[in-house]
Amino acid sequence: MAGATSARTVAHPHYAPELPLSPDLLVEHGGTVTVGDCPLEVIHLRGHTPGSIALLHRDTDGTPHLFSGDSLFPGGVGRAGSPEDFRQLMDDVEQRVFDQLPDETWFTPDTGTTPRSAPSDRTSPNGASADGDLTDQHDRGRLPK
Repeated sequence: MAGATSARTVAHPHYAPELPLSPDLLVEHGGTVTVGDCPLEVIHLRGHTPGSIALLHRDTDGTPHLFSGDSLFPGGVGRAGSPEDFRQLMDDVEQRVFDQLPDETWFTPDTGTTPRSAPSDRTSPNGASADGDLTDQHDRGRLPK
C-alpha cells in the first residue's frame, strides 16, 4: 500500500525490525507526526503491544482528538498478553490519556466511531477493575458504552 500510494510509513522503534519495509519515520512518546500541515502528538501506550501508539490532534478550536487504535475500546482497554502488560496499558491510559487530556477530548478508539469524552469528575481517573472493565469511566462520561 505504501509503495502504491507514496504514503509515508510511521512506527515505534519496537516494531521497525518486524515490518516488511523500513518505516520512513520512527516515533517515540512525545514525538510528532505531521500529516500535511497537521501535527499529531505521539502517545506511546505500552501493554496492548510493546510499540502501540496513539496520535493526538489538537484542533484549531482547541478540542483534542485522540486516535487510540487497539489500545482503547468502548468498554475498556485492548487485549494485553499478560497481567503485567495489562497493568502497563492501564497505567499508560490513565497517566498519558485521562490525566493529561481535557474533558472536551474526542476519542476515536479501535477502528470504530468517534465518541466524545465528557467526564464530569476528573478527580479519580482510575475507574478500571482488574479485568479491564472501565464501567466507572463510562458512568463519568469518559468513554462511550
